[in-house]
Amino acid sequence: MSEPLAIDLAHRLSSVDSLLHPGSSDAVCAALRSLATAQPEAQNKAWMERKAELTALYGMEESRTDKPFAFASGVAIIPVHGVLLNRFSHSWSFVTGYNFIMQQARAAAADPDVEYIALDVNSPGGTSAGCQECVAELRALRDIKPIIAVVDAMAYSAAMWVASAASKIILTPSGGAGSIGAYRVHYDFSGAYAKEGIKVTFIAAGKHKVEGNSTEPLPKDVKEKILAGVEKTRLAFATDVAENRGLTVEEVLATEADCFDADESLRLGLVDAIASPAEALSVYQEKLRTDAPDEEDEDMATDPKNTPADDAANKAAAEAQRTALTAAVKAERERITGIQGCDEAKDKPALAAALAATPDMTVEQAKVLLAAAGSEKVEAPKQEQKTEQQTEQKVTKPGDQQGGKTTDAFDNAMNSTTNPELNSGDGGEGGQGKQSRVASTLATMGWANKPKGRAA
Repeated sequence: MSEPLAIDLAHRLSSVDSLLHPGSSDAVCAALRSLATAQPEAQNKAWMERKAELTALYGMEESRTDKPFAFASGVAIIPVHGVLLNRFSHSWSFVTGYNFIMQQARAAAADPDVEYIALDVNSPGGTSAGCQECVAELRALRDIKPIIAVVDAMAYSAAMWVASAASKIILTPSGGAGSIGAYRVHYDFSGAYAKEGIKVTFIAAGKHKVEGNSTEPLPKDVKEKILAGVEKTRLAFATDVAENRGLTVEEVLATEADCFDADESLRLGLVDAIASPAEALSVYQEKLRTDAPDEEDEDMATDPKNTPADDAANKAAAEAQRTALTAAVKAERERITGIQGCDEAKDKPALAAALAATPDMTVEQAKVLLAAAGSEKVEAPKQEQKTEQQTEQKVTKPGDQQGGKTTDAFDNAMNSTTNPELNSGDGGEGGQGKQSRVASTLATMGWANKPKGRAA
């Protein structure tokens, strides 16, 4: 029996910030019931069958049994399914652990048979604990092996955070993405206790020891404190998505934690293309396998001076780059936490959040500004009507910053030479050729065919 796991999940979702779709209560309840009756041995044994199901979903051959992950045709498929949990090293269809995702991604990145990694995402979100760490690791690993996220059919809240770490995100036509926000639930049973004649008395040492308990109404100052913490989680979430997707923090925050269908997700830059799972991998694989190595790679392959020592040096350089990137991500998290968690920010959460979102703002600089500012009056959030100008505000597309296209390992691997059109047909009015669905998807994802040696 796994009843302790169910109890632990319920505790985590009620005691820390939640990153869940607002309508996911049924999914959470189902996960709790399933965890309470799950047999871990049977679930782990069933993983072998699920690996075959995952590869079949993408129209590929049966998964090889000698890999810890679902694998076929050079693709490692990692499920991001159900409610997402910290300190959980399994994937049981209705629940997946962040530890499981990281372990699978590490193994796939180190496997020479793996050409790229596909995250198969179908989740309403999960706990905030463990999510940032999972995203940071995936973001670093994608510089070693390209990672794509195929959302079939939802990537909400924590699942959106995880998917943003991929090089590209493809969403199914009927799918949805977003919910970039956080919340916490407080239950007030004081009225029910009073009706039953039950009086609860806490005898506590420490002013804040029992604040927020469920046996009494939530005081205003405690609610404001909890709200500041939830806003802090939301800002960290939005900052990661903005960085990973090539958007600004302001654009991500402007979504106001809303959920979007496929077309709107694409317009906002939350995803790169709309396609079925099989089509997404078909396009990706064709792009990988038809692109020839660039001149630098060809020179390295034919240069007789490229000794094993050189290869070792190249691996060491790649490892150093990954380590540096991981350190940079960690430093950014510490900077944000340092600004929002300092004593000077206690009565100025909104200003602290704005300073934390300001690039190159150090903790020391923020403390000076916060100390000089007056206390904020915390008011209940108001619903604001979006102006026509705000509604029509231009959204920066992923990878498009200040007029220049950013590059990453994915782009380096994917944008080198000519890519043939698949299943294209001739004909149509005026004798013009008709683009295939695959070619159209390539163009939508920014992978339009380019003759070798010609500028994009």
